[in-house]
Amino acid sequence: MTKGYLSQLLNAKIKSPSAQKLEALHRFLGLEFPRREKKVGVVFGKFYPLHTGHIYLIQRACSQVDELHIIMGYDEPRDRALFDDSAMSQQPTTGTGLRWLLQTFKYQKNIRIHSFNEEGMEPYPHGWDVWSRGIKAFMDSKGISPDRIYTSEEGDAAKFTEHLGIETVVVDPKRTFMNISGTQIRENPFRYWEYIPTEVKPFFVRTVAILGGESSGKSWMVNKLANIFNTTSAWEYGRDYVFSHLGGGRNGPAVFRLRQNCYRPRAVRRLCGEVRQ
Repeated sequence: MTKGYLSQLLNAKIKSPSAQKLEALHRFLGLEFPRREKKVGVVFGKFYPLHTGHIYLIQRACSQVDELHIIMGYDEPRDRALFDDSAMSQQPTTGTGLRWLLQTFKYQKNIRIHSFNEEGMEPYPHGWDVWSRGIKAFMDSKGISPDRIYTSEEGDAAKFTEHLGIETVVVDPKRTFMNISGTQIRENPFRYWEYIPTEVKPFFVRTVAILGGESSGKSWMVNKLANIFNTTSAWEYGRDYVFSHLGGGRNGPAVFRLRQNCYRPRAVRRLCGEVRQ
C-alpha cells in the first residue's frame, strides 16, 4: 500500500476500497483482518470485601475475553447485617468497594467496573426472578451484551444459564487454587491476611501509637512490635523534627529558645507569687 493511497483512504476520498486494499491496510496497521467480533464477559459479586479469590476469578475471566465487566452488587441493609455479624472494626461502604476494584485493576484497560443496586431484591437462592430482570435492565442500560458469565459458585452457574440465557464458566469451584471466601475474611481478617489484596489491606490496618517520656524505650518497643506483627513502623518524629527544624541536638540554640519559651510563663508566675516552689 502506497502512502498516496493511504492518504486518500484516510481522507475519505476513496468511497469503496477493495477487500484486498482493506486487508493490506489492516496488515499495515497491525490489525486482524477480517475483524472478528469481540468476546465480552461479566463477573457478578458483592466483593465484601475484595479478596485474592475474586482477583483470581477476574484475571482468569479477563484472559479469555476482549472486554470484561465487573458488576458489584450492593444492598445497604444486607451489607449492614453482614458487617454486624463480622469481626471487622469498620464497615466498607459502596464507594470503598468500588475504589478497591478500580485501584486493583487500574492498569487493565479492558476491564470495566460497575455498581448495581440490589436493595429490595430477595437474596439467593430465592430472588433469582427479580434479580435477573433487574440485572438484564441494568446491562441493557449500560450497553453490556455478555457472551459469558464467570463465577466460582457451581450452584449459581445453572441459574445464570436458566434466567439470563448466557453461557456460564465456573472457575476453581472447589477452591483448590485459592482457598478463601469473603465470609472467612469478615470473620477473622487478620487470620487470612495473606488473602487480602494490597489495595484492601490499609482498610483493616490498625494504627498503634506508643507514648512515653524521653529515652524511655519507645523506639525499641516500636521496632520489636513491628517485627512481631510483621508490619511497618514509624520512628519517633520529635527527634527528626529537632534535627531538621530546630538546629540539631537537644542543647542546640533553637531548642534552648524553645525551652525558654516554655519556662518563661512559669517564671513570671513565680515572680508574681502565683506559683509556690
